[in-house]
Amino acid sequence: MNLTPEQVAAVEARNRRICVDAGAGSGKTRVLVQRILHLIEHDNVELDQIAAITFTDKAAAEMKSRLRRAFREKADPDNREQFKKWRHRERQVDSARICTIHAFCSGLLRENALSLGIDPDFSVLTDAEADLMRTEAITSTLHDLLEANDADAMLLAVEFDTKRLSGLLDDLLCKSGLAERALLNGNLDTPEAVSAAWEATWPDIESALLRSFCRSRTVLREIRVLERASGACTSADDKREVLRLTLLSHLHQLQKETKPNRIRAILDDIGLLDARGGKKTNWSDEQTFESVKDSLTAVKEGKKKLAFPEVDPEIERRAARLTAALAKTYRAVSDKLRSSKKERSALDFDDLISETARILQTNAKDESSICARTARSLRHVLIDEFQDTDGVQYAIADSLASAPQGPDLFYVGDAKQSIYYFRGAEVDVFTKARSEANEALPLLGNWRTAPPVLTFVNDFFQQSLLLNAVEPTYRALAPNRAATHAESIEFLIPPFLDKKTPLEAYRKEEATLIATRVLNLCSGETQVFDDRTQSLRPAVFGDAAILLRSLSNVHLYERALREAGVPYTLVAGKGFYKRQEVLDLRNLLRTIVDPWDELALIGLLRGPLVGLTDDAIVQLAGGIGAPIGIVPGFASDLSLQDATQQQRLARGRRLVQFLRDHAERPLQEFLHLVLETTGHEGIVLRQFMGLQRASNIRKVCALASGYSRSEAPRLRGFLRYLDDLAAREIREGE
Repeated sequence: MNLTPEQVAAVEARNRRICVDAGAGSGKTRVLVQRILHLIEHDNVELDQIAAITFTDKAAAEMKSRLRRAFREKADPDNREQFKKWRHRERQVDSARICTIHAFCSGLLRENALSLGIDPDFSVLTDAEADLMRTEAITSTLHDLLEANDADAMLLAVEFDTKRLSGLLDDLLCKSGLAERALLNGNLDTPEAVSAAWEATWPDIESALLRSFCRSRTVLREIRVLERASGACTSADDKREVLRLTLLSHLHQLQKETKPNRIRAILDDIGLLDARGGKKTNWSDEQTFESVKDSLTAVKEGKKKLAFPEVDPEIERRAARLTAALAKTYRAVSDKLRSSKKERSALDFDDLISETARILQTNAKDESSICARTARSLRHVLIDEFQDTDGVQYAIADSLASAPQGPDLFYVGDAKQSIYYFRGAEVDVFTKARSEANEALPLLGNWRTAPPVLTFVNDFFQQSLLLNAVEPTYRALAPNRAATHAESIEFLIPPFLDKKTPLEAYRKEEATLIATRVLNLCSGETQVFDDRTQSLRPAVFGDAAILLRSLSNVHLYERALREAGVPYTLVAGKGFYKRQEVLDLRNLLRTIVDPWDELALIGLLRGPLVGLTDDAIVQLAGGIGAPIGIVPGFASDLSLQDATQQQRLARGRRLVQFLRDHAERPLQEFLHLVLETTGHEGIVLRQFMGLQRASNIRKVCALASGYSRSEAPRLRGFLRYLDDLAAREIREGE
């Protein structure tokens, strides 16, 4: 597939800083790969002089795969010298700096670990491990502070209670960069200092609000309303028509203005406008006549929200006191967390970014600094998904590019996709970098979406103005795919039941509609375009995706899909640790670790690994209402009346005893022994969505591998780790 003129321009452009504004499905990865190829082939750049930063490991792997293929295609067997050169480059791809920003930072820190005084073999915490470590730091620090009757901690605990206070501190630790700037960089240890900081900050906040209002949906929407009313009045002297023209002029001025004083002056002028007067008979219809008044009202309402809020002095003083207390308590928790990570030689993802930014900004202009040495080793830095970058990440790229003999920057992004705020992304970083670039190039051709769908998307966002905050003028995407005439936009609306019907009932109806529709689409009649074969084929279940606003009701959709016989995978959901196959494995591990855990034992015996009936379990416990409980019956030689149930019980006893005898083995080795002995994977493979269930069991073993890198790999500790993850509902994909 040949490059489009837009793509060619992006591949061949040369400048110190180039920003490519690339829409969804515009072939960004292809452009990045072709640019690397072009730099090597035409600019005499070596692969190890290029760093390509991606957002995910999967994207990095895809880019490497495409580069290998491109290098292989360049290796002409009839030209021995060229053949050797390109095959050598193909082998270099594995070690090339094509990775996520976290991997890039990790590599930089390890390379300079000794001079930085850190352990070069530090471990990188997973999200789940970092979450648990934050919880430990918060719990431990609050306990110590409250035990010592610390006045600040006591004040916060009384105001919020310890549970809410812990949640607040956890939120701050998750946004450590913002929290450090807001709470620690300034002297906020006293209420007076907090109040002074608030007063000093308000002018900047007000200026930002004013500029934001100028490009708000309110202003754009009312401009459209007023422009549509053009020609609706037959008299130029009509007071309502004069109002329309005056207000429209003011709103157009607001759109162009950036100075806060001028914006205030224009808004003050709007505030003086009066909607009284005018004759309906001069207008084509009453609705248009009234729409001018409504526009003025809407703008004035928006203006009111920009005013400095009226505050109660007592509430302000109390808020300042709480903020000062929070700053000191946060510092104590942050210090504890930092100390814990240092003891374990561990860093989380935020640490990788912040530490790298710090060392690159230290003595950056010194030729022997880490920044200068790293910058000299690179000629080009390419950054994908730049809209998902925050200020600290941009500082890393900017430090390298600003160093003497530093690399050229080439960043690709799409402001429209910044709405997801991945890892604290700041869209202003992208818009600022785009405005400061030496060259900005568009990439708006779309190869992914069928034309009818793309037309709907373009029209929806042009009309709704929903993306106005990040892209004031929506730039429509152009379809580069041929239409198959099978694509459509459908609305599945559950039938109206009753005003008193609970929302969950509608969710169930909606879930049933969706499951039925997916089943119909994948029945063999619907054709989809296959990117791999570049041709049409019947739709299969793997072609369908269900996007939910939240996962709070995901169980309803899962049940509907199961009832319809539609296989599915839950991606990054909160229910992973409560999957039945995962619970069965956790019950077995609990029974091995704690012989007196009655609930775990009942779950094990009732589950597929042993398979006792409810009657057999009641008999094992000594009958209904028996005070003994099930543990003594399981530990004794008590027999069951049913021969089949007795065989299963005996097998369960042997299984538990055998695994207890081997529980001191290395963690991962022990878990593999559990799977081999129980045949758990084989059992779930025979169930609905068996392959997915087996994969979930394997994932528990993979979690053990990550746990072993940061903790002593013992079964009891790992089981507590799983329980903590389940209790905190850590998001985990299947």
